[in-house]
Formats: sequence, C-alpha cells, structure tokens
Amino acid sequence: MLEVSQDARSLSISKRNILQLLQQLKETGESVVITINGKAEFIVQDATSYQQLMDLVERLDAIEAIREGFKDAEEGRVVSLDAAMEMVRKKHGLSL
Repeated sequence: MLEVSQDARSLSISKRNILQLLQQLKETGESVVITINGKAEFIVQDATSYQQLMDLVERLDAIEAIREGFKDAEEGRVVSLDAAMEMVRKKHGLSL
C-alpha cells in the first residue's frame, strides 16, 4: 500500500492549480501523489524523472539477468560456445 507523502494533493485542488503543479514538478523533479477521497490514486512526475526511473529499472533488470546467468553457470546449466553453435546448426539446418 502506498503511503501518502507530505506532498499529496487532492484531485480537485490539483485541477484548480494545474499550472502551479506543473511548475513545481519541473523545478523540483519530485513526484506528487494525487488523492481521490483521501486515497492515493495517481503519481505525477516530470518526464526527466520518469526517464531516470525507467533507466534504473532497465539497469536492475540487466543486473538480475546477470545474476541468473551466474547462478546457471554455478549449477551447471550452461553449454560451451561450440556446443551452442552446433545446436543452432542442427535446429536450423545450417552447414556453417
């Protein structure tokens, strides 16, 4: 469950002060929680902050894939490059 931070605003207040909200987002780069009936419903953030978040998620996904690869290697679930190439040749009928 999302905890509503100090910078939470109701949807009605946000609609009335949209230009102020947009300026704040641009200046601070901090996200704002939008509430409806006192419940956190939306997170609003500027495009730069969103892109930074997506870049971080991409890096974390890559780190997790690397960890899985190391685990596969430790548990013997790997094949040599030559064996992999041979499997590809057989599967696709290649004579390289």
